Amino acid sequence: MIDIADVKKLSDHQRLLEFADFVISKCDGTALPDYTCMDLMEIHRVVPHIFVFDVLKSADHLVMKYCGTVIDQFYGTNMVGKAPYAMFEGKGEYTQVEHTYWHAIESKNVAYARRSVHYANSFAEKYKIAESMLFPCSSDGETVNYALGFADYYPVKGPIKRLVTQIGRA
Repeated sequence: MIDIADVKKLSDHQRLLEFADFVISKCDGTALPDYTCMDLMEIHRVVPHIFVFDVLKSADHLVMKYCGTVIDQFYGTNMVGKAPYAMFEGKGEYTQVEHTYWHAIESKNVAYARRSVHYANSFAEKYKIAESMLFPCSSDGETVNYALGFADYYPVKGPIKRLVTQIGRA
């Protein structure tokens, strides 16, 4: 698996680092973590930021099995059973992120994304950062059955450079 130092090269977000450190600690050497054996309440402070994709029940687009309240608030609806792609359909905003998530699942690497989200209407214009990390998970050590992720959305003064990448397993 990856080392927390690899994550720190990409982000200094404390809750994301706490999430990544927890998941990494649940890996046996280079094995993939098993989401079904994790007690997420061990990191209860970050649970509102956690989401889980049911990879085996996802066809063209990843479908949420679980998502915390921060994710629901961002999308404006309960996302369980829904695909985030559908919320951005036709806008291309999420396409690269989902593509990277799928590639991470197939290659059994960790995905990381940081991008600007621009909100504008007649009353306000603001930018937010959407920062996320996704760990492929396996109950049998081979087949990726779930993908466990973290996401947060926070304000910034202007647009930021988009970064969508993977961290390769050692």
